[in-house]
Amino acid sequence: MLHIPKLLRFMALHTAGGIAAGWLVLLLLLKLDTFGLNTLIRGSEQQVTVLFMLFVVFAVTFGAVGVTIAVLTMEGDAFRDKAPEDENDGLNGSGK
Repeated sequence: MLHIPKLLRFMALHTAGGIAAGWLVLLLLLKLDTFGLNTLIRGSEQQVTVLFMLFVVFAVTFGAVGVTIAVLTMEGDAFRDKAPEDENDGLNGSGK
C-alpha cells in the first residue's frame, strides 16, 4: 500500500479546496456577468482559450491561498515527528 506523507496530504487537501473555491467564484462571476465578463468572452473568437486561462489562473491563485491560510492557522507541531517521552532532547540542560 502506498504511504503518502502527512504533509503532502495536508497540502493536497487544502490546495484542492482552494481550487474548488476559486472555480466556484469564477463560475459565479461568469453567471452573474460581472463587469460584462461573460458577454465579453462570448463575443470573443478565442472563447476556449480565454476560459482555460481563467480557470488556470483562478486555480493557481486560490489553491495557493488555500494552502497559505491552512499553514498560517495551523496549531502546534502538527508535522513534527514525536519522540519517545523518556528520550532527552538536550534542551532542558540535564546533561545526559
